[in-house]
Amino acid sequence: MDISSNTIVLNRGDTGSFSLGYEINDISVPLITGDTVTFTMSKNYGETPTLQKIATSFTDGEAVFSFTEADTIDIVIDAKERQNTYFCQFELKLHTGEIETIKTPHRVIIQEVLE
Repeated sequence: MDISSNTIVLNRGDTGSFSLGYEINDISVPLITGDTVTFTMSKNYGETPTLQKIATSFTDGEAVFSFTEADTIDIVIDAKERQNTYFCQFELKLHTGEIETIKTPHRVIIQEVLE
């Protein structure tokens, strides 16, 4: 798993994890009990999610999203390109009831690694 330039790159069938924090005006705000962060990945915005993960417990104030082999092994990829690009978003629902969409990162590339 690699994250750079607003893009998450996952090898199909691999495991991995990343954490996501929350900032207001460049100041880190820890996520706490009662907050929920939802990761949604789909081929196009507004479509039924291909993959969704929900974080309700936090490590050092950040949401941790873990991927298992089962999460990505059946995701469709382009046979010629050996990868496919999906779009993702993170929705934060604070314990106060406020909802925010966190925009970074915004692309996920699932790729096939040939052995």
